[in-house]
Amino acid sequence: MATLLLYAAFAICVAISCFTNDIILGLVRSYAHLGPDWPSAAGRVLPYAAADRYDEYLLGSIKGAAFFAGLLVFAFLLRRAALEIWPALCRRKLWVDLLIGVAIASIFLFEIVPTGMGRIYAYNSVEPFLQHQGFFHRRILMPVLAHELHLDGVLYGVFHWIVALSAFALASLYLARKGLLLSRLELASLYTTGILATALGLPGHGEILVFWLTLLAMLDHDRAGSSGIVQPVCFALALLTHESAAVLAFGTLALTYFDRRFLPHFLGLLALYLLIWLASFGFDQGSATAAQLTGGTSNFDQFTRTLPLVLFSLFAAYKLTLVAAVAAMASLAKTGRPRLALLIALALGGGLALTAIATDYTRMAAFGGFAMLVALPVALKPLSPRTRMALASANLLIPTLYVAAHHGAVTYHGLYGLVLTHFFGMRG
Repeated sequence: MATLLLYAAFAICVAISCFTNDIILGLVRSYAHLGPDWPSAAGRVLPYAAADRYDEYLLGSIKGAAFFAGLLVFAFLLRRAALEIWPALCRRKLWVDLLIGVAIASIFLFEIVPTGMGRIYAYNSVEPFLQHQGFFHRRILMPVLAHELHLDGVLYGVFHWIVALSAFALASLYLARKGLLLSRLELASLYTTGILATALGLPGHGEILVFWLTLLAMLDHDRAGSSGIVQPVCFALALLTHESAAVLAFGTLALTYFDRRFLPHFLGLLALYLLIWLASFGFDQGSATAAQLTGGTSNFDQFTRTLPLVLFSLFAAYKLTLVAAVAAMASLAKTGRPRLALLIALALGGGLALTAIATDYTRMAAFGGFAMLVALPVALKPLSPRTRMALASANLLIPTLYVAAHHGAVTYHGLYGLVLTHFFGMRG
């Protein structure tokens, strides 16, 4: 029954995100033989509604109600996992350490309002069901949640920070359950790397919610000792947030972390997503692929021309934690845990592979950041506290850079940017 509810709710939500109002109205007019002015008569009886947009707002309301019903189903299926995690997240020390760590990291890189493509998410949150066709209208979950919580538009940044800080808390909880308690300086250093740094320096993007869902799925798997309904629900929600980040994270976990019961759900949900996505383009694979790519064209040629920059983006994203990942892979392979070593390799390699279809190399590379939480306990627990503090300090002093195909390496706002732009002439 739970599985049936999951797939039904997911199909509805994906259809809502893929079939824009223009597509639905076109289908209705075509098959019902309605004129292009439909339903202008209804619009004329509403003195404060524009007749030419009445159909859009009507459909938007219907889609919003259906999507909200789907979210209620997802929430029902996740209730036990949430109740289990909640007491651990309410510990005062966890939040004090986290907030002090964020405060220290924010000296080095920080942006308070949505920037880059985060602004598009903020804009879409005002009317999340009235979007035009493209890849942003399918990454609908962050805008919808912000809209439902009345934190849309100019308040979308507040919503981002709620999600980001709760994701940081889940990361601390995961590390603690693996026996690794980080000091406040170590937390600050960690927050300047990977997807955590993206959340601080480029707020508003959807991948931080995918990271949140990934950690929830991993924590529930570790608690239960096996995969259940929580893992496919988290994957379904992640696909509605950012499909590329979701496939990388949960595909890697399906092969290396979760047990085999999750793999059929991974393949089934992904196949259902692709089917509905292609159907929204009339099964025209060329048009669907072009809509998925940044700028509508492949980045592969630019990827091959800028391969050294692509490889540098991995270090720019992770800094010294990349060394910890390599050390952890070696240790895991030696101690008979090759699946976890493969997890780290696939996550980091998969993030690099995504740069072939996008131009923001550092963000793509950072999508594999969940693997660092697997690597750090293995790499750091054998070290002395003094060595760990020295490594954290060195990592914090290495500037975090944003690398993209069209402008190379640039700085984030904060102390990193101040030093690099004023003393080394780097672009900010």
